[in-house]
This record gives sequence, structure tokens and C-alpha cells, in this order.
Amino acid sequence: MSSARDIRVPLNFDSIVSRTELLHGITQLTLSNGNVITVPTKVASRLPLGSSGKSSNPLNTVYGSCGYAYIYIEPDSNNSGVYGWAGWNVYSSVIGQAFCYEWGVDVENTTYILSTQFEWDSSISENNWNTGFYAIYGLGDYTAVATQAFGQSGYVFDAQGI
Repeated sequence: MSSARDIRVPLNFDSIVSRTELLHGITQLTLSNGNVITVPTKVASRLPLGSSGKSSNPLNTVYGSCGYAYIYIEPDSNNSGVYGWAGWNVYSSVIGQAFCYEWGVDVENTTYILSTQFEWDSSISENNWNTGFYAIYGLGDYTAVATQAFGQSGYVFDAQGI
């Protein structure tokens, strides 16, 4: 196994272009970047349509237009797997207050093509979040990537958008 690396990916602000209620308490959202996601209607109903008019590019940051996300993995003590941490931080000066998130991490032993997905979602009253996870697939090389149950990225819902 290689040593642990800090991988950070940008969080970017997107406004809601349209909202379509589907069946069973699910709503489809079309974002300003063209992506379409589905979320619980109780979350979608709190999101404003259109842009807030605020700038979504804080000065002097290289992480993203509203914050950054991270994943750390490293070998466990007996090389039977990896443990890690995932999280994100959003800038309240851009988005206001975060109130809900959907996030996930895929961990794979690329040597043996064994993988698992961890998923988290909850209400939140802070503008940052992190958690630990553990995957046991023996010796080998591992990767960990951010994902989300309904698409290929995680989401943080806030007073201004996603």
C-alpha cells in the first residue's frame, strides 16, 4: 500500500433552474450547470429557484466557488484494509447556512476489484461535516472517491442553492 494522500476537490455553487415533483415525496431539480438530481420533496421545497444575485466566487480561494471537500485514506494497523475520513467545508459568506446534505464515498481495493459504498445524508446546522469509515479487503492498492446515491457527486443544500 502507498502512503496516505490528502485529496481535495472543489465545491461549486449551482442555483436551481427548475423543480418538478415526482411520485412518493421525490422532486427532480435541474441545476444551473445542467445536472439533474432527485431529492426528497421536503428538501427541495426549501430551495429557492434562480440565482440569489450573490457572487459565488470568494476571493483568494483555490478550492471551489463555495468551499472544498476531502477524503483521506490510509492502511489500517495490520494491512487488512483502510480507514479514512471524508468531509466538506462550505463558506457561509457565499451560501449562508447549510441545512441538509447527501454525500457518499466509494472505496475500492483495485488489486482485487472489491469495493463498497458509504452513504450519508442528514439535516445539519453547521457549514462543515466529516465522518470516518473503514473498509477491509486485505492487502492491495486502494482508491476512494466521492460519490452520491443519485449521481456522481455529493450535495450540500443551503439557503441560496446547492
